[in-house]
Amino acid sequence: ILVTLLSGGIVGMVMIKNSRDYLRQQALQSNLNQANLASAYASNYIKAIEAHITVFATRPDVRQAVLNGTAQQLQPTLAEFVQIQTPLNGVGIYDTNGIQLTFSLAGSTTIGQSFSDRDWYQGLMAADKPYLGLPTLAKSNNVPVETFAVPILDDQGQIRAILTGGISLQSLSDALVNIGFSSGTMASMIDT
Repeated sequence: ILVTLLSGGIVGMVMIKNSRDYLRQQALQSNLNQANLASAYASNYIKAIEAHITVFATRPDVRQAVLNGTAQQLQPTLAEFVQIQTPLNGVGIYDTNGIQLTFSLAGSTTIGQSFSDRDWYQGLMAADKPYLGLPTLAKSNNVPVETFAVPILDDQGQIRAILTGGISLQSLSDALVNIGFSSGTMASMIDT
């Protein structure tokens, strides 16, 4: 009887352990799938905004104003673009020395300031192509952003100005949190 009870107890413990391990593995796999979903969502979110900024930089009215030296007249156009593209914190145009010519926020105090120390400026000028900068605080309002910089080219393909869009990381965070994870799952965004 003792051997039967011990055998039954051991078999029961093994079954409980196997069941617990299986449930744990299923929970980890579910969380991994949700993390992969959030990662893909964030990547697609950023790429979609980058595409909108790139297309905006090639608009004929934007190019013409830059080529004519009247970029400051684009302020209302930039403001309208930010209202339409709500994930953007702000949009600016800079000369090839990194000096801000105009910004989407009317009366911005950053116009005329140099942004040549920013990684997006240095990365774009070094590569002569669009550049996604590191997360930083926007100079205009201290909101966490990731700046996407796109060159505005003349007819010979030379950089005449830079258009930037500050992608609001708060908007991205809000979108990620509202994906609809399963109960018991918590989402957080960590800047590494």
